[in-house]
Order: sequence, then C-alpha cells, then structure tokens
Amino acid sequence: MRTATFSLATGSTGCASPRTYRPRDSGLTVYDALTGSGLDNGQPFPSINTMDRPIQNADGSTDIYFGATSPGQGTNWLATVPGKGWFAIIRLYEPQRAFFDTSWMPGDIVRVG
Repeated sequence: MRTATFSLATGSTGCASPRTYRPRDSGLTVYDALTGSGLDNGQPFPSINTMDRPIQNADGSTDIYFGATSPGQGTNWLATVPGKGWFAIIRLYEPQRAFFDTSWMPGDIVRVG
C-alpha cells in the first residue's frame, strides 16, 4: 500500500472549513503546532477518515469544520483549542493519478462565519 502525506494548511484558533474532495480511503488529522502530536482537543481521536463516514456534498466533496465548538450536530467537525496553534494533514491511501500529476489538490482551509 502506498501512502502519500502532505500538509493541508496551517490553522489558527478560529472556525474554518476547507471544501475538499475526499478520495476513497483517506483521512484528515489535526496536530499540535508545538509538539507535532495529535491535538489534545477532547475528542477521542483528532481525526476524521472514511471509516467515520463523513457527510458528503452532492458533488462528492466534503466540508470539514475546525473550531473550538461544533457548528452544529451531525457536522464533519474537528475540535481546535483556543489559543493553541494547529495544523492539519490529509492522508491519501492508494492515491490516484490526479494526485501525482497535480490535476487534483485539496482546497485551502478558509475562515467561515
């Protein structure tokens, strides 16, 4: 199995959402900017992956929300810690040609609301 890992973006403490295509067999994890370990955010795991069955948009993309509080029940949300820096990494298992020829790249994390 091949695994390609790259940094999606560096975040801040506000609520943000990347609109990103989630390929089959992938995951997104939030890490502590100082320690590089999984962010201690109070959730069992600081990640969302395909086994979590995230809610997808009609076009197949998935919105992931980052912030200290959930934007609503049933959302694809990863908690962040106020005042603590973080970054997110997306993992692609068995990435497709579009990843290697760079015709597909994940979207940037953008502030919403």
